[in-house]
Amino acid sequence: VYSASLSVAAGTLFYPNGTDPLTPAGVIALAIGAAALLQLAFLFPEVSALARRVPRFEWIGYLAALVAIGFGLQASVGRAQLPGSMTSWQPSYALAGLAALIYFLVNTYTSFTARSPIIKTQSRLLAAATILSWGPLGVSALSTRSTSQGFPPYVVLAIAILPLALAYSM
Repeated sequence: VYSASLSVAAGTLFYPNGTDPLTPAGVIALAIGAAALLQLAFLFPEVSALARRVPRFEWIGYLAALVAIGFGLQASVGRAQLPGSMTSWQPSYALAGLAALIYFLVNTYTSFTARSPIIKTQSRLLAAATILSWGPLGVSALSTRSTSQGFPPYVVLAIAILPLALAYSM
């Protein structure tokens, strides 16, 4: 779900015309990808104690995604968006940034507290991959917000590092 959602989101950023009718699909895909990353944080490489105690806790990200989708679609209705415009994407980017931060923190915590050396190694690898894959997007999102410039969609390509690291660690 994570990889498929983010591939749709990345694809919608490269629409060649001046306005982007695929913005709603990208907003939805990025929010669902962020929710899948949150779910993954609580389930891999080790099921968290919170996910064990509270049934269906790992699904909380999808509720947050519904809220982000609602705000994002509301911002995109009736407006011609320039490619790279962040107005309708901001709720999804905020959720994705929060999900990446939580994913990094959970994996860092697991790398110190896990009993198994295999889980420790997987957590360290995934924490590093999270920084490499989501770091460029986060820096770009923060810099374009402060300067009011367009968003360069090519930084989204770095997100492919995390699924590769996940596949390697399995």
